[in-house]
Amino acid sequence: MMMLNENSTVNEVISYLQGCFPFLRFEFYKSDVRSPSDQRLMLLPHLALGILTGNRTLSLCLDEDKRISELKDDFRRIGIEVVIYRKAGNVWVETKLTGDWTLKMQNAEGEIFSR
Repeated sequence: MMMLNENSTVNEVISYLQGCFPFLRFEFYKSDVRSPSDQRLMLLPHLALGILTGNRTLSLCLDEDKRISELKDDFRRIGIEVVIYRKAGNVWVETKLTGDWTLKMQNAEGEIFSR
């Protein structure tokens, strides 16, 4: 389990999550901000989460029993959109249709389909 705070960087969060869930991929974007080409703006790896929250005190818990939908909601509350993909053989499939699954379940499914 990892506790995030305002000093945690995007890269630290991604490294932790991918270390725990190697069959999942996480991408972080600024919520509700689009570039002129209408694409999401990906967050820079070195960016501290406190910059996005106005340095408000921040405490998020990341663990394997958290549902995809809960994780997305937690990050959305602090202004971050997270997109989560599951490994399926040689491709990555977005998990938006299985948001009620936990991170552990998603990772196990990715492992099965990547054999």
